[in-house]
Amino acid sequence: MRKNSKIDKQALVECICYLLFAFALLYLVFSGQYLQYVTPRMKPYLLFAAVVLLVWARTAIENLYVVWHRRHCLHCFVLMFPLLMLILPHRSVSVSSVSTPTQSIAAVQTLRGSAAANPTPQPTAAPSAPATAESSEPVESPETEEQPAATPQPDIADSTADAESIDGTYETTDFLGNTTTLHGYDAANRHITISDAEFYTWMDVIWANPADYDGWTLTVTGEVDKASREMDADEFIPARLIMTCCAADLTPCGFVCKWAQADTLATDTWVTVTGTLYQRQYADHSEPQLQVQSVAPAEPVEGYIYPYY
Repeated sequence: MRKNSKIDKQALVECICYLLFAFALLYLVFSGQYLQYVTPRMKPYLLFAAVVLLVWARTAIENLYVVWHRRHCLHCFVLMFPLLMLILPHRSVSVSSVSTPTQSIAAVQTLRGSAAANPTPQPTAAPSAPATAESSEPVESPETEEQPAATPQPDIADSTADAESIDGTYETTDFLGNTTTLHGYDAANRHITISDAEFYTWMDVIWANPADYDGWTLTVTGEVDKASREMDADEFIPARLIMTCCAADLTPCGFVCKWAQADTLATDTWVTVTGTLYQRQYADHSEPQLQVQSVAPAEPVEGYIYPYY
């Protein structure tokens, strides 16, 4: 190929596009913002794509002074659309923007163990006392409130063969068979405080053996969801969004909560809920739900849950 003293416009545009796209991918990866779009396990592929783009940019640089009889630059702008979508600022997706009954069912089915395999008679849940959820203090139900009847349970260490309680921790195995240590486990007071980082794993453990935790107290933080399934006026879900592959499959996941003042909670607001776990019949299966004891405003939690990363 003949060399030219003038810079070839096509090679120049291609080089700029490749470099911009490569640096955008590297920025998203090293800043952690790629987690808004895909799961952590996609990180090596994004880095590989960035390296490939840098190689293409080097090739384009070598062709800067090569004479081409016909120049085509429009194809380069195909990269500009995804580039703009990546670098423009984005907020985390809210629960209401992805909540549909179909997605809620899918979220439940991803949990290890189905509630259908643990049928339990439905207890009668007493309504909570009138209260205001907008206060900055937790909203308590009265002490005289009748809680759902809980069936006597054996000691968790005896009833669950693959887990044990040690100094407030709980050991279980994940779907790959690896040992996982969970925190917030108070066997003496039958209370579990679910942290943001362990949200899905605790959900998995409880859904696998819901009868073992009947009558336990749970404290959990989530985004108010009232649309991901058919719910009564006194029900809501403090949900987190689960991402199994990319942002297109975001699915809300959480415990259904029974509370007489549920209609005072605005959708997509963050709350910390404390309640008593019990079994309740829903559709054709029994599932663990919470009878609310208190609700308090909470700070929003950035990011999503990545169960399979």
